[in-house]
Amino acid sequence: MSTDKVWWYAKGDKSFGPHTATEMKALAVGKQLAPTDMVWKEGLTDWLPASSVHGLMPDGAGGASTPPPIPGVGTPPPPPVFPQETQKMSGAEKGAIWGAVLFVLIAFVVSDGLDDGNKRSPGHQASAPAANPPPQSVKVGDLFTTPTYEIQIRSAQARSSVGNAFFASQPSEGGTYIAIQWAYKNISKKPVNAFRRPAVHLVSPDGTRYDPDLGASLSYAREMDIDRKALSNLNPGIRVIDAAVFEVSRQMFNPSSWRILVDADRDTVVEFGVANQ
Repeated sequence: MSTDKVWWYAKGDKSFGPHTATEMKALAVGKQLAPTDMVWKEGLTDWLPASSVHGLMPDGAGGASTPPPIPGVGTPPPPPVFPQETQKMSGAEKGAIWGAVLFVLIAFVVSDGLDDGNKRSPGHQASAPAANPPPQSVKVGDLFTTPTYEIQIRSAQARSSVGNAFFASQPSEGGTYIAIQWAYKNISKKPVNAFRRPAVHLVSPDGTRYDPDLGASLSYAREMDIDRKALSNLNPGIRVIDAAVFEVSRQMFNPSSWRILVDADRDTVVEFGVANQ
């Protein structure tokens, strides 16, 4: 089955996603996705009952004779609704929900790679830059700009755990968390699409680029009480506070030789000192 995360499903007024087709199949087998739930994927104009998607539901799981009302035609899935904190929710359920939400939040993540016509607005035409300037280099705490953004890496710390009593996360044996809090502001005169916002990566001395740990990043955001807009555009003059956590080898990591890469409309390398906690 496809490994592209393009599927969403809705329960009442809540939506969850994106998921791969394999993940949707697993949700159906685990009865988290019912035949009467509505599903949608990129490229469709309408929501459909899960039972109408061939091969999605387990054998013998039929759909309802009359599916629930379909949301507006051509309307993208509504923003995910954060679940209410409760001690009765299992750790597996919380991890599944927050992992899916964070994938969208850190959509920070799908920037210039979205060249696929299904993911771009009709009529979009990319303009090639006149030249590729080398990444500018700054330090943690410095305020720097690109043509579109004003950005600041506010803090970068090595952590043995992140989160609060409800959403705590610890690295695997031999690992450590590098927790980064940062902010960016749209200083251009046009809105920035939610899927083209800046992203941060951790870069080792040999140039290997690390992506954020989704679950740990969400736990850290909850700890820092960061409330981010998931699917809305970033309008001119608006500043966003964000967080990202990376899991790396404690033995390999050395703040004097590792770097933070801010992937925006112009790459920026950030040097940092890490305070262990």
